[in-house]
Amino acid sequence: MIVFDTNEANKRDYWGNKVLDKLLDRIEDAGVPIDEQPMDTGDAWYLGRGEDGKLSVSIGYEFKIFPNDFFASMRDGRIMTQLPRMVSEEYGFDIPVLVLIGDDFQVNFTNGLVKEKKKQKWVDSPYSFHYISSILSRFRAAGGRIEKVHDLDHLASYLISSYQFWRKDTHSPEVFVRKRHSFMDWRQLDNPLAEFYERISERKHGKNSGIGIKRALALTEAFPNPMNLMIAPVEILQEIDVDGRKFGPVNARKVYRFLHEDHGTGEDGKVVEVRT
Repeated sequence: MIVFDTNEANKRDYWGNKVLDKLLDRIEDAGVPIDEQPMDTGDAWYLGRGEDGKLSVSIGYEFKIFPNDFFASMRDGRIMTQLPRMVSEEYGFDIPVLVLIGDDFQVNFTNGLVKEKKKQKWVDSPYSFHYISSILSRFRAAGGRIEKVHDLDHLASYLISSYQFWRKDTHSPEVFVRKRHSFMDWRQLDNPLAEFYERISERKHGKNSGIGIKRALALTEAFPNPMNLMIAPVEILQEIDVDGRKFGPVNARKVYRFLHEDHGTGEDGKVVEVRT
Protein backbone atom coordinates (compact mmCIF):
# COMPACT_ATOMS: atom_id res chain seq x y z
CA MET A 1 0.00 0.00 0.00
CA ILE A 2 1.24 3.49 -0.88
CA VAL A 3 0.39 6.10 1.75
CA PHE A 4 -0.12 9.68 0.54
CA ASP A 5 -0.02 12.81 2.67
CA THR A 6 -3.44 14.43 3.09
CA ASN A 7 -1.69 17.80 3.43
CA GLU A 8 -1.03 17.61 -0.31
CA ALA A 9 -4.75 17.50 -1.13
CA ASN A 10 -4.93 21.14 -2.26
CA LYS A 11 -1.65 21.32 -4.20
CA ARG A 12 -2.29 22.25 -7.82
CA ASP A 13 -0.18 21.96 -10.95
CA TYR A 14 0.66 24.81 -13.32
CA TRP A 15 -2.73 24.44 -15.04
CA GLY A 16 -4.75 24.51 -11.82
CA ASN A 17 -5.49 20.78 -11.55
CA LYS A 18 -5.43 19.15 -8.13
CA VAL A 19 -2.29 17.05 -8.18
CA LEU A 20 -3.24 14.39 -5.65
CA ASP A 21 -6.68 13.63 -7.13
CA LYS A 22 -5.29 13.01 -10.60
CA LEU A 23 -2.33 11.02 -9.27
CA LEU A 24 -4.45 8.76 -7.07
CA ASP A 25 -6.85 8.04 -9.93
CA ARG A 26 -3.97 6.85 -12.10
CA ILE A 27 -2.50 4.63 -9.37
CA GLU A 28 -5.84 3.13 -8.34
CA ASP A 29 -6.59 2.31 -11.99
CA ALA A 30 -3.40 0.23 -11.99
CA GLY A 31 -4.64 -1.81 -9.04
CA VAL A 32 -2.15 -0.49 -6.49
CA PRO A 33 -3.70 -0.07 -3.01
CA ILE A 34 -3.51 3.44 -1.58
CA ASP A 35 -4.30 5.25 1.65
CA GLU A 36 -4.34 8.91 2.71
CA GLN A 37 -2.96 10.00 6.08
CA PRO A 38 -1.35 13.15 7.48
CA MET A 39 2.43 12.78 7.25
CA ASP A 40 5.13 14.70 9.12
CA THR A 41 7.81 13.84 6.55
CA GLY A 42 7.45 13.44 2.81
CA ASP A 43 4.42 13.30 0.51
CA ALA A 44 4.17 9.53 0.02
CA TRP A 45 5.77 6.34 1.31
CA TYR A 46 5.52 2.56 1.43
CA LEU A 47 7.44 -0.46 2.72
CA GLY A 48 9.51 -2.61 0.37
CA ARG A 49 11.19 -5.98 0.82
CA GLY A 50 14.76 -6.05 2.04
CA GLU A 51 17.39 -8.75 1.75
CA ASP A 52 15.58 -10.76 4.41
CA GLY A 53 12.45 -10.93 2.22
CA LYS A 54 10.46 -8.99 4.80
CA LEU A 55 8.78 -5.61 4.38
CA SER A 56 11.58 -3.80 6.16
CA VAL A 57 12.74 -1.04 3.77
CA SER A 58 10.94 2.32 3.94
CA ILE A 59 10.82 4.29 0.69
CA GLY A 60 9.66 7.90 0.97
CA TYR A 61 8.99 10.58 -1.63
CA GLU A 62 8.91 14.37 -1.57
CA PHE A 63 7.19 15.86 -4.64
CA LYS A 64 8.11 19.28 -6.04
CA ILE A 65 6.41 20.68 -9.15
CA PHE A 66 8.99 22.67 -11.09
CA PRO A 67 9.19 25.57 -11.33
CA ASN A 68 6.27 27.04 -9.31
CA ASP A 69 6.08 24.75 -6.28
CA PHE A 70 9.87 24.33 -6.14
CA PHE A 71 10.54 28.07 -6.00
CA ALA A 72 7.70 28.64 -3.52
CA SER A 73 9.40 26.16 -1.18
CA MET A 74 12.70 27.99 -1.69
CA ARG A 75 11.16 31.35 -0.85
CA ASP A 76 9.40 30.27 2.35
CA GLY A 77 12.23 27.94 3.37
CA ARG A 78 10.18 24.71 3.43
CA ILE A 79 12.70 22.83 1.35
CA MET A 80 15.38 23.61 3.94
CA THR A 81 13.43 21.68 6.56
CA GLN A 82 11.84 19.01 4.33
CA LEU A 83 15.02 17.59 2.79
CA PRO A 84 16.95 17.23 6.08
CA ARG A 85 13.96 15.42 7.62
CA MET A 86 13.84 13.02 4.67
CA VAL A 87 17.39 11.84 5.38
CA SER A 88 17.35 12.06 9.17
CA GLU A 89 17.72 8.93 11.29
CA GLU A 90 14.76 9.89 13.46
CA TYR A 91 12.16 11.02 10.91
CA GLY A 92 13.48 9.93 7.53
CA PHE A 93 13.34 6.92 5.24
CA ASP A 94 15.76 4.18 4.29
CA ILE A 95 15.44 5.36 0.70
CA PRO A 96 14.46 9.06 0.56
CA VAL A 97 13.59 10.35 -2.92
CA LEU A 98 13.01 13.91 -4.10
CA VAL A 99 10.87 13.85 -7.25
CA LEU A 100 10.97 16.96 -9.47
CA ILE A 101 7.88 17.17 -11.67
CA GLY A 102 7.56 19.28 -14.80
CA ASP A 103 9.98 21.46 -16.72
CA ASP A 104 13.74 21.05 -16.75
CA PHE A 105 15.99 23.63 -15.14
CA GLN A 106 16.67 26.64 -17.35
CA VAL A 107 19.77 28.68 -16.56
CA ASN A 108 20.71 32.19 -17.61
CA PHE A 109 24.38 31.50 -18.27
CA THR A 110 25.20 35.22 -18.31
CA ASN A 111 24.43 35.71 -14.61
CA GLY A 112 24.15 32.09 -13.43
CA LEU A 113 20.54 32.43 -12.24
CA VAL A 114 17.94 29.70 -12.65
CA LYS A 115 14.81 30.85 -14.45
CA GLU A 116 11.23 30.56 -13.20
CA LYS A 117 7.84 31.11 -14.81
CA LYS A 118 5.85 34.26 -14.10
CA LYS A 119 2.79 35.12 -16.16
CA GLN A 120 3.71 32.30 -18.56
CA LYS A 121 7.14 33.82 -19.22
CA TRP A 122 10.55 32.58 -18.14
CA VAL A 123 12.34 35.18 -16.00
CA ASP A 124 15.36 35.12 -13.72
CA SER A 125 14.71 33.78 -10.22
CA PRO A 126 16.61 35.12 -7.18
CA TYR A 127 18.60 31.87 -6.97
CA SER A 128 21.80 30.88 -8.72
CA PHE A 129 22.15 27.44 -10.24
CA HIS A 130 25.16 26.84 -8.00
CA TYR A 131 23.11 27.56 -4.87
CA ILE A 132 20.28 25.21 -5.88
CA SER A 133 22.74 22.57 -7.06
CA SER A 134 24.53 22.77 -3.71
CA ILE A 135 21.28 22.09 -1.82
CA LEU A 136 20.53 19.08 -4.03
CA SER A 137 24.13 17.85 -3.66
CA ARG A 138 23.78 18.03 0.13
CA PHE A 139 20.64 15.92 -0.12
CA ARG A 140 22.47 13.32 -2.21
CA ALA A 141 25.51 13.33 0.08
CA ALA A 142 23.25 12.68 3.08
CA GLY A 143 21.77 9.62 1.33
CA GLY A 144 18.94 11.11 -0.73
CA ARG A 145 18.05 10.34 -4.34
CA ILE A 146 16.60 12.63 -6.98
CA GLU A 147 14.27 11.62 -9.81
CA LYS A 148 12.91 13.78 -12.64
CA VAL A 149 9.51 13.18 -14.27
CA HIS A 150 7.78 15.31 -16.91
CA ASP A 151 4.14 15.21 -15.77
CA LEU A 152 1.65 13.45 -13.50
CA ASP A 153 1.23 10.49 -15.86
CA HIS A 154 4.99 10.00 -15.80
CA LEU A 155 4.97 10.31 -11.99
CA ALA A 156 2.15 7.77 -11.64
CA SER A 157 3.99 5.32 -13.91
CA TYR A 158 7.20 5.79 -11.93
CA LEU A 159 5.49 5.21 -8.55
CA ILE A 160 3.58 2.16 -9.81
CA SER A 161 6.72 0.59 -11.26
CA SER A 162 8.83 1.34 -8.18
CA TYR A 163 6.16 -0.02 -5.85
CA GLN A 164 5.81 -3.23 -7.87
CA PHE A 165 9.58 -3.71 -7.86
CA TRP A 166 9.96 -3.26 -4.11
CA ARG A 167 6.95 -5.46 -3.30
CA LYS A 168 8.13 -8.47 -5.28
CA ASP A 169 8.26 -11.64 -3.16
CA THR A 170 11.69 -12.54 -4.50
CA HIS A 171 14.41 -10.80 -6.47
CA SER A 172 16.97 -12.24 -8.82
CA PRO A 173 20.42 -12.88 -7.26
CA GLU A 174 21.84 -9.88 -9.10
CA VAL A 175 19.65 -7.46 -7.14
CA PHE A 176 21.54 -6.00 -4.21
CA VAL A 177 19.21 -4.24 -1.80
CA ARG A 178 21.04 -1.58 0.16
CA LYS A 179 19.48 0.87 2.54
CA ARG A 180 20.35 4.56 2.53
CA HIS A 181 24.06 5.22 2.72
CA SER A 182 25.01 8.64 4.03
CA PHE A 183 28.39 9.94 2.93
CA MET A 184 27.96 12.91 5.24
CA ASP A 185 25.36 13.91 7.80
CA TRP A 186 23.25 16.87 6.63
CA ARG A 187 23.84 18.67 9.94
CA GLN A 188 27.60 18.62 9.31
CA LEU A 189 27.16 20.38 5.98
CA ASP A 190 27.06 23.86 7.52
CA ASN A 191 23.57 25.12 8.42
CA PRO A 192 21.27 25.07 5.37
CA LEU A 193 18.53 27.16 6.99
CA ALA A 194 21.06 29.80 8.11
CA GLU A 195 22.53 29.84 4.60
CA PHE A 196 19.05 30.37 3.17
CA TYR A 197 18.40 33.26 5.60
CA GLU A 198 21.79 34.80 4.83
CA ARG A 199 21.16 34.85 1.10
CA ILE A 200 17.50 35.87 1.02
CA SER A 201 18.16 39.51 0.12
CA GLU A 202 21.27 39.24 -2.05
CA ARG A 203 19.61 39.53 -5.44
CA LYS A 204 17.38 42.45 -4.44
CA HIS A 205 20.21 44.48 -2.93
CA GLY A 206 23.31 43.15 -4.67
CA LYS A 207 25.37 39.98 -4.46
CA ASN A 208 27.39 41.06 -1.44
CA SER A 209 24.62 42.73 0.51
CA GLY A 210 22.99 39.82 2.35
CA ILE A 211 22.25 40.18 6.05
CA GLY A 212 25.47 38.40 7.11
CA ILE A 213 26.21 35.10 8.81
CA LYS A 214 25.72 36.30 12.41
CA ARG A 215 22.28 37.77 11.68
CA ALA A 216 21.35 34.67 9.69
CA LEU A 217 22.25 32.43 12.63
CA ALA A 218 20.24 34.72 14.93
CA LEU A 219 17.23 34.36 12.58
CA THR A 220 17.68 30.58 12.67
CA GLU A 221 17.53 30.66 16.47
CA ALA A 222 14.48 32.95 16.50
CA PHE A 223 12.65 31.32 13.59
CA PRO A 224 13.54 27.62 13.17
CA ASN A 225 10.28 27.36 11.20
CA PRO A 226 10.52 29.69 8.15
CA MET A 227 6.71 30.07 8.04
CA ASN A 228 6.88 32.01 11.31
CA LEU A 229 9.44 34.35 9.76
CA MET A 230 7.03 35.03 6.90
CA ILE A 231 4.42 36.48 9.27
CA ALA A 232 6.80 38.30 11.64
CA PRO A 233 6.44 42.12 11.59
CA VAL A 234 9.43 44.43 11.18
CA GLU A 235 9.12 45.51 14.82
CA ILE A 236 9.81 41.95 15.99
CA LEU A 237 12.64 41.36 13.52
CA GLN A 238 14.58 44.47 14.46
CA GLU A 239 14.63 43.50 18.16
CA ILE A 240 16.24 40.05 17.63
CA ASP A 241 19.44 39.67 19.63
CA VAL A 242 22.63 39.27 17.57
CA ASP A 243 25.54 38.64 19.94
CA GLY A 244 24.31 41.28 22.36
CA ARG A 245 23.25 43.76 19.67
CA LYS A 246 19.90 44.28 17.98
CA PHE A 247 19.14 43.01 14.48
CA GLY A 248 18.36 46.59 13.56
CA PRO A 249 15.65 48.32 11.49
CA VAL A 250 17.64 48.45 8.23
CA ASN A 251 18.25 44.71 8.07
CA ALA A 252 14.76 43.97 9.39
CA ARG A 253 13.21 45.95 6.52
CA LYS A 254 15.59 44.28 4.06
CA VAL A 255 14.39 40.82 5.15
CA TYR A 256 10.72 41.85 5.25
CA ARG A 257 10.80 43.47 1.79
CA PHE A 258 12.39 40.41 0.25
CA LEU A 259 9.88 38.00 1.78
CA HIS A 260 6.87 40.10 0.78
CA GLU A 261 7.91 41.84 -2.43
CA ASP A 262 5.93 39.39 -4.59
CA HIS A 263 2.91 39.29 -2.32
CA GLY A 264 1.63 42.86 -2.50
CA THR A 265 2.07 43.66 1.20
CA GLY A 266 3.52 46.67 2.93
CA GLU A 267 5.74 46.79 5.99
CA ASP A 268 2.69 46.95 8.22
CA GLY A 269 1.52 43.64 6.78
CA LYS A 270 -1.43 45.24 4.99
CA VAL A 271 -2.20 44.53 1.35
CA VAL A 272 -1.19 47.38 -0.93
CA GLU A 273 -1.89 48.07 -4.56
CA VAL A 274 0.72 46.68 -6.94
CA ARG A 275 0.98 48.63 -10.18
CA THR A 276 2.17 46.87 -13.33
